[in-house]
Amino acid sequence: TDLLQWNHFTAMKYIDSNFKNTKLKILDVGCFNGFFVKELLHKGHDAYGIDFNEKAIKYGHENYNLKEKIFQTNLKSLPQQASKFDVITIFEVIEHLEDIDDLIVDACSILNDDGIIIVSTPNKNMCWRPRLDSPPHHLSRFTPKSLKSYINNMGLEKVFSSEQMSLSDLIRNYVGSILRSSDESSLRGGEFKQKQASIIIRRFLNKTKKPINLVLFPINLLLHSFNLRYISQIIIARKKSGQTTK
Repeated sequence: TDLLQWNHFTAMKYIDSNFKNTKLKILDVGCFNGFFVKELLHKGHDAYGIDFNEKAIKYGHENYNLKEKIFQTNLKSLPQQASKFDVITIFEVIEHLEDIDDLIVDACSILNDDGIIIVSTPNKNMCWRPRLDSPPHHLSRFTPKSLKSYINNMGLEKVFSSEQMSLSDLIRNYVGSILRSSDESSLRGGEFKQKQASIIIRRFLNKTKKPINLVLFPINLLLHSFNLRYISQIIIARKKSGQTTK
C-alpha cells in the first residue's frame, strides 16, 4: 500500500460507500505495476490493469502474482476475460496524452451502462507548479470547472468530485525539484544529484506517509478553506441517461 495516493484512497472510499458488499469488475488504466489492482483484489473485486510500461508489468507479474490480471496493452486490445466493466479508473493519465477523446471513448465502450469512470489529474489551480507540470511531461491542464465541462461534452455526467490539498506532497515535490538536476528530456524532469540518498529518503517518506498526513490533516483543511489546492483532483462520472459518448 506504500504506492497508494490520495486519488486511490478517494476512489476506494467512494466505491466502498456506494457499492457496499458488491463485487465489481474494475479496470485500472495506467496501472503501473498493478499495486492498485492488488489492493482491489484484496478487497474482493475482480480487478484488471493495463499499462504500456513493460518493466512495471513484469514486476507486477513476478512480485504481486498478477500475471492474469495486468497486461501491457491498450483499451482496444484487451484480453477476452477483461471486456466489460463496472468501474474504470484513469489516474494521472490524461495530462500526458495529445488526444484524450480517444481514451474516454474507448473506456466508455467497455463500461457497463450503469458503470462509473473515475478520472484524476493535476489541478490547474494548484498553489505551486512543479517542473513536471509542463510539456513534454504534461500536455494539458484542467481546472475542476473545465474538467467537469470536458466530461460533460464526452456524454458523461458528474456524480462526485473532489480537490486535494496536501502540504506533505507540496513540500516533498518542492524539495525534490531543488535536489534534481535540470533535464527537460528526463521523464522525471531530471535525476537526483545524490541518487542513493534520494532512494533512501523516498522509501522512508513512503513508509511514513500515513502518519505524516494524519498529523497534517487539520492544516490541510485550513489551507483548503483558504482556497489553496495541491496537487490533484478527481471526478467520478457515469453515462448520461439515454445518451452515448462521442
